[in-house]
Amino acid sequence: MSKNIILLSLVFIAVFTLALHVEAVTYYWYYAADNQTFWMGTGSSGPTSLTQKTNPGYYARGLTVASDGTIYMATETSNGRIIKSTDKGASWTTVGYSGYYPRGIVANKQGVLFVAQENAEVKKSVDGGASWTNAANLGRTPRGITADSN
Repeated sequence: MSKNIILLSLVFIAVFTLALHVEAVTYYWYYAADNQTFWMGTGSSGPTSLTQKTNPGYYARGLTVASDGTIYMATETSNGRIIKSTDKGASWTTVGYSGYYPRGIVANKQGVLFVAQENAEVKKSVDGGASWTNAANLGRTPRGITADSN
């Protein structure tokens, strides 16, 4: 079964993080609240209702959905941590990120992950977060990160 997937990632600083993932005609809305809870809803123009999923136990600093439907969350921990869910937020696992405190995360349409760090560096992963390399130094602390949809 082929899936048409559109990715939209919005970051709202210090309040919540929201990402959208579309499969065929179902719009999945993911919401990470500032009280360490994670929610999912469906609806074409916004979630009609939200269902609380497994609590990942971390504050979200960024949230993105890869083209294969995997949800990635940049978290607020002592040195930062990236976690992922392959079952729409029912469970979470830690990926191999060992960078500095993340300010945001994004997956481009080819599935490459980018993390903006508080120390102004951008890390890149081409293998679903198993390994990371330096991609850029911005020279300033970023507020977040986004990718062109083209």
